[in-house]
Order: sequence, then structure tokens, then C-alpha cells
Amino acid sequence: MTNQSFDFFLAGVIQGSHAEQAVHSQDYREEIKAILARHAPGRTVFCPVEQHRTSIRYTDDEARAVFFGHLEVLRRCRVMVAYLPVASMGTAIEMEVARQADIPIVSITPLAINWVVRLFSLAVLPDLPSFADWLTPENLNRLGV
Repeated sequence: MTNQSFDFFLAGVIQGSHAEQAVHSQDYREEIKAILARHAPGRTVFCPVEQHRTSIRYTDDEARAVFFGHLEVLRRCRVMVAYLPVASMGTAIEMEVARQADIPIVSITPLAINWVVRLFSLAVLPDLPSFADWLTPENLNRLGV
């Protein structure tokens, strides 16, 4: 795991509520990185999935090392972006870690009435175009990036 600090930590649904060994599409990660590159150029982004594309098949020991390692990386980030088209237990844990570390959270989700989303997020945006529109210089300054 890296000791580097990042401007943005890209959190979001991976397994969601699948009971079988399956993951949700991760295409949103490239879309969010492209939005950040356009609206927050020069900022660094950590995407947990990039080096762990087959994590669904990890042993418990491998999964534990990766997940807790990612939480350590999160603690060194300046902003957490949470993509939640559906609820995500892992992202909820990451949101609590970010909250404890005073890291602002920007949530992209239709779940605006969800307590964790409402109480933990600096901003709640319904979709990716709204996120792109929200990334103004003023809001980036508010986030500290």
C-alpha cells in the first residue's frame, strides 16, 4: 500500500447487496476521474479498485489487508467522493473513517434521504452531471483542494 497522500479518494459501490460473487459495474470510476481531471486539474486521485480488479476472489486475509490498507490511504486524503447508486457497506465504513478524520465527503447518489448520506456529506448530488456542475472553483476551495 502506498504512503502517498492524495487530494481525492474515490469510494463507491463494488459488491453492494449481491449475495453471489459479483460486482456492480465500475465504469463510474473512469467517469469520475475524467470529471475531476476537467474540473480539478492537477489534483491527485486514489481509486481503490485500480490495483485490485479481481478482489472479489481474494481470501479473507488478502481482503482484510487491502480493505484496512485502503482505510489508511483514505486518512491521508483531503476529500472523499462517494458514488452510491445503491447502498454500500464498505463505502459506509469509509464514510465513517473520513468523518472521524474530518475529511469532507461529497456524495453522488439518489439516496439523499439516507441518514448516513445526509449526516456525513458536505454535499449530496443526484448524479454525475450534477457533480461536474458542482465542482466550481468556490466549491473546490470549500473542500480545501
